[in-house]
Amino acid sequence: WRSVERRTTSASLRRDGLRFGGWVWRAQERTSARKKFDQRIRSSPEQVFAAYASIKLDEKIESLVSNDGGLTDLLEKAAGKPITFETFFGVHALPETADTDSGDAKDLVLAFDRPYPLTVQACNKLLRLQAHVRDWDGIRHTITAMRAHEMQFDPLTFVALATAAAQQHDAAWAQTLLDEAEASGLASPSLYSAVANAHARAQDIGAALDVVNKVPTFQQNTIMYTPIIQAAAAMKDYERAWEIFDHARQHGIEPDAVTFSTMIHICGQTDHFERALNLHEEMEMLGVSATEVTYNSLLFACGQRGTPEALETAKTLFAQMQAAAVPQDGITYNTMISTCARCGDADAAISYATKMEEAQLAYDDFTYNALLHAFASAQTSPLYANDQLTKNRFIKEAELLFEEMQTEGIKPGLREFNALCLVYTRGNRIHRALGVLEQMQEAGVTPDFRTKSMIESMLVRTKQFHRIDFVNSMFQVAQLPDAKTRPSVRKDRSTM
Repeated sequence: WRSVERRTTSASLRRDGLRFGGWVWRAQERTSARKKFDQRIRSSPEQVFAAYASIKLDEKIESLVSNDGGLTDLLEKAAGKPITFETFFGVHALPETADTDSGDAKDLVLAFDRPYPLTVQACNKLLRLQAHVRDWDGIRHTITAMRAHEMQFDPLTFVALATAAAQQHDAAWAQTLLDEAEASGLASPSLYSAVANAHARAQDIGAALDVVNKVPTFQQNTIMYTPIIQAAAAMKDYERAWEIFDHARQHGIEPDAVTFSTMIHICGQTDHFERALNLHEEMEMLGVSATEVTYNSLLFACGQRGTPEALETAKTLFAQMQAAAVPQDGITYNTMISTCARCGDADAAISYATKMEEAQLAYDDFTYNALLHAFASAQTSPLYANDQLTKNRFIKEAELLFEEMQTEGIKPGLREFNALCLVYTRGNRIHRALGVLEQMQEAGVTPDFRTKSMIESMLVRTKQFHRIDFVNSMFQVAQLPDAKTRPSVRKDRSTM
């Protein structure tokens, strides 16, 4: 509702004043009017749309299905329930009971100058609105009402329903819609795209490709292929993702920013750092603007490489984001801090954490975990090889950070305890590392094989062999998973 409030109190309205149902909006009454507005929309949803009296009816409905969803949320809050077929059209779902003056039929119709005309085009807009707010029951009710009013589906109806099916990951429903549309001669490329998306979200890549292949090559586009590539990436079938990507390009389908970002992320997952940079250069050559997701994926790829050169590249990319005015969110800063940690540069990690605070972005558990790993990496980093005082300072910083995390209301779990333990084990702080085990026991957190591996490695490295049996007895009590069933882990780097 705040988006409505901001518009109704814009400069022109404050200057000229505007009357809505007896309200006079003037600059000197702004505070009291805001309170009245808050109270009024709770009981009278039609007042929500009074502020839009000068806007055409079609534009009102289009704004409801816009990406921001601001008016959609406002509508639901004001009405106390989702918009339905009856309230949208001012009639009941069943023709024989139609009465525009009764019951709920008036609740939201009063928001408009007149009830919306009962047409297939209007029903399509209602379906899009209901899909936007994920009102699946409302969609089924609208379908039933359309059939009761003997309304024939048009191509856009099938697209709206298939889009809803994709959001539900209901590939069977989407396929049924496609079969019905094909039988009626109403199948369109947009419908094939929506059905392929539904199969992709259900992680049935073969079925998704079969749907796309029904579309003539000259009508295929990147919107059809990108969800399938994303599904392959989610299934960690990276080889197939590349095959689909290359296949699309061979058929003259150029990727967009979403597709490029997905492939760059795959490069990060598979440690193909140079390939990720090549994709970014190709984006620039094609004139495809990089988004925050693109840059976050590139920063992630830099972190996976974990070399000083990769860190310098990450810093350059971060600066490019700022120069291009690309939004930098918490994910961006967390990824940068994690990249610094993997590269062993704790000072750089602290620097980006400070910038994160200056950007008024709050730390989350990922931020704290990344900083702890940065302090752990500093203990063995070549950057601080001959600077024991600095390494000692980072251990103290880790302890203070762990306390701050709990003060901020973030309860440490296994990942955070292991990160703190890693700081101590890499810094050869034997007693403090064993103390972490006691803290975990007090917090009700069960250590895992990573915890045991870190402590055992420290004891062997420091030749404290007499403590190994004691540690093993502690972990026997914790009932760690058997070595045959636990996943394989790469050294200490994998805990980051």
